[in-house]
Order: sequence, then structure tokens, then C-alpha cells
Amino acid sequence: MKRVLRSLSAYMMKAKRSEEGQNMVSYALLIALVACGATTGMSSTASGISNAYKQIAGELASVTSSPAVPAPPAKSPKTPKTPKTPKTPKKSKG
Repeated sequence: MKRVLRSLSAYMMKAKRSEEGQNMVSYALLIALVACGATTGMSSTASGISNAYKQIAGELASVTSSPAVPAPPAKSPKTPKTPKTPKTPKKSKG
């Protein structure tokens, strides 16, 4: 990045010496200003987008972790009935 700025600076100094390069210098300065502004804008936009995604992820995590409708109470398992023992016939008196 420093090398690019140095070469741009050298080019602008060379163009500054001649009268015909006056427009070129103003265009180069304008391009440099736009590049700096775009870099600053993109970094702030990127952090804003990152924060928005983090907030959305947090909201989704809180929604999925707690059910919207309460679950019905769990039924206790039924104990199996013990089979009835057959009745023994009574002895008749007689």
C-alpha cells in the first residue's frame, strides 16, 4: 500500500510541474479521496452487518431454546396389572 502511495505521489509531483497535468492531479486526488472514503465506509458497514447477524443469531437461539407452547405434562407410566388368580371352588357342605 505504501508503494502505491509513493508512486502516486511521485506521479502527482511530476504532473504538478507541467501545466497540462493539472487536471490529472485533481483527478488523482479525487480518486484517492474516494478510495479512502470507500474503505472507511466499507469497514463501518461490515461491522454493522456483523452486529446485525449476531443479533439475529441470538434471537433465533433464544426462540429455539424455549418452546412457544408449553409441553403437556408427562404421563406417568401405567403399572401392568397383575393377573388375577383363579378362585378356588368352595367345598359344599353336605
